[in-house]
Amino acid sequence: MALLANVTDTTMEFARRIKQDVERGLNADHNEEGATVNLAHILSNPPTSHTVMCTFESRAIFKEATDEYTKWVTPPPVVDVSCDFEQKLVEWVRNIPLEDLKSLLDDTPSGLAADPNTGVAIHFTPWQRLSMAHWVHTPFLIRSKAQVTIETLRDLAQYPQQRYPKHDLVSDYSLMPGTTRDVTINNYTTGKGKTSWACAIAYMALSNNHFPYLVEEYHNKQRGVVIAGPPEMHVARLAIFAVPPSTFDHFVTTLRRLVPMVPGEENIQIWTKIGKSASVKIALDASPNTITFWVVPTKRLRDVLCEHPHIAVALCVTDEFTVDVPRQRLTLTFSPTLKQVILNATPSALVTATSGQRTWLKDFLGGTLLAPSCIGHTIRRSDFKNTVLAMRQMCMLDLMTLTPYRERVHADMHSLVPSSLAVHFVRSRVVTMAAHVMRARTDMVPASLINVLANSVSEFRPTRESLDALTACVNDAPTPETLMSALNSMESQFGADARRVVLERVVARIEEFTAQCPLCWGGDGHLSNMRMCPKCGYCVCNECFGTCGSRCAFCRNPIQSQVPRVIPVDPPPPPENAHPEPVDVGFGATLEQSFLRRTSSNKSQSDNLSQVLCCLKHHGFKRTLLVFEKPRFFHREQDFYDVQMVAEETGVVITRIDTMLRGKGTEFARLMRERFNTPNPQAMALLSVGMEPSFLVGTDLAFADSMISVGDIEDTLLTQAVGRIMRPRTGRDNTRPIVMVKIYARRLRG
Repeated sequence: MALLANVTDTTMEFARRIKQDVERGLNADHNEEGATVNLAHILSNPPTSHTVMCTFESRAIFKEATDEYTKWVTPPPVVDVSCDFEQKLVEWVRNIPLEDLKSLLDDTPSGLAADPNTGVAIHFTPWQRLSMAHWVHTPFLIRSKAQVTIETLRDLAQYPQQRYPKHDLVSDYSLMPGTTRDVTINNYTTGKGKTSWACAIAYMALSNNHFPYLVEEYHNKQRGVVIAGPPEMHVARLAIFAVPPSTFDHFVTTLRRLVPMVPGEENIQIWTKIGKSASVKIALDASPNTITFWVVPTKRLRDVLCEHPHIAVALCVTDEFTVDVPRQRLTLTFSPTLKQVILNATPSALVTATSGQRTWLKDFLGGTLLAPSCIGHTIRRSDFKNTVLAMRQMCMLDLMTLTPYRERVHADMHSLVPSSLAVHFVRSRVVTMAAHVMRARTDMVPASLINVLANSVSEFRPTRESLDALTACVNDAPTPETLMSALNSMESQFGADARRVVLERVVARIEEFTAQCPLCWGGDGHLSNMRMCPKCGYCVCNECFGTCGSRCAFCRNPIQSQVPRVIPVDPPPPPENAHPEPVDVGFGATLEQSFLRRTSSNKSQSDNLSQVLCCLKHHGFKRTLLVFEKPRFFHREQDFYDVQMVAEETGVVITRIDTMLRGKGTEFARLMRERFNTPNPQAMALLSVGMEPSFLVGTDLAFADSMISVGDIEDTLLTQAVGRIMRPRTGRDNTRPIVMVKIYARRLRG
């Protein structure tokens, strides 16, 4: 989110600040030389000692991300590259009169109205507003050129001379002044206002000042070509926002906050549904002074554009083109889109999005996106076709992206980003051999009879003595009667409030088997011939179990060879109307001291997780992102985490959110709006199993003040999650570091 709240600067002061920034150089204060931090590398190589803390400045973390992007987009020295975007921008700012610059900024929205939850209004920064004005109306000529000489080709290529091109390889593209880009990639870094920027430029493009020029430009482009559809070439005054579930509500809220702040007098309507009441045709038939914003799930974008293919759409904004990419196997007819905008912090991620089946972006780029840094490799392979393609795409990216504004916007908002990230490594005890073989670091055990029984009664929360008695009974080769007696005599940590129906269900399944196998209606009823499904608890004979294949004959769930380890905990009885607290061993003066006091490398991951949550809660960290490793080979991993047990022990409300990201993400949006992003003092945690990439796309986690990862999570995903948490936000103490805790198990030898 783009933000500078409670700022009283006028546009004249903004104009002065822009000129001052240019005279000082490209963010001289922000881009000073300094170390960078490869956070992904650090997370993938945890220390061998217990509870180690590392602190990194946020500036170093973001600089590493910038350096990675620069490395990807920079071609080798053999390519002679020239792009004058930065030079022309600096010259234009220096030469334009101050009053004209102020007038240009006056035409842009000043910000967003107060958030309905926090009451905080947002004012766009000077460079954000200038980039908006320049997108709508490019004030100067921009040119990007790349060239590889024939001599260089002959020196590098490794194939016979007859395959060499006869001329230099040249790519030369220009963006004319007074125009609006047909395709734009907003490559601002994470949390630097791409959503609000897109909403603002959508209004500006459809305003009374600019929309007639868009229509005239579109009609001029169609002259002299064979067009599809009727000759009227209607253009709907419509902006479509194709967004993933995680950001659907965020876009709707941002648009609603933008409407009161626009400088024009247009009538603005916002659609969020797809049906008879919303279509491109209805937007076209609206009153001439009406602007329509339509937020749709990315998966439904093709349906929307196919409905009335003879009507053009003025603008389409796609948030993160890497999720639910609108691909097509057939050549279909869509509504023409005058201007396309993609919000993507890392254009390198578009390589995957342009691979495989056709997309409009793949057609526009001429094929799969190639990294400019790979041009040297294509030359050495004498792959001159892809060399030319990569050079063309590089020049197009220079003109499509907003790179000269990227670092300037980042500098404008640096004071609103947390100053540092404190990473704590909490090592746990060695995991089981089963987990080691599966390359997982969660405590899983083989699905033997005792382990399946213990897992089946885990909701009963048996005491340690009861589990020990049950284990001894099974090890003594019991009869069905003695086993059922041992189950009936189990005691729960909850006392009289325990769910005895859990025990009764397991006993009923065993009793049913002793009469006859429920599948073949045979069997001798001996426990040595009994197999229990780890999911539903139904018991069948060995022969029937072998014929079931990979799924249970009753519940149709996959039959697992491992189940979670049941580790009994004996907390004190819970006080009335309150969450039970673990045995108090005291907290330290600092968070690091508390971790040292309450966690141990000899404890399991679940035990350390409970202690870490207690420490965070004690030291005032009330909003946590909790990420669990997703075990391999399990289809219903949600049944393998006793989140309720951890919540009861710590008093932290834990809600799983990765299963909410479907459709419009309404449930997830309500959770964030009504509970997580509020000043409610109740400690809360958002649980994501496996950290799906779709969850990280555009999700605003600025209200989170801490993060915990349990097990092995892909380090690049953790780095993205850190970026989502370290977003700019007013009202937060940005001198306080964001805390990240990585709970991991010691590696087994061999």
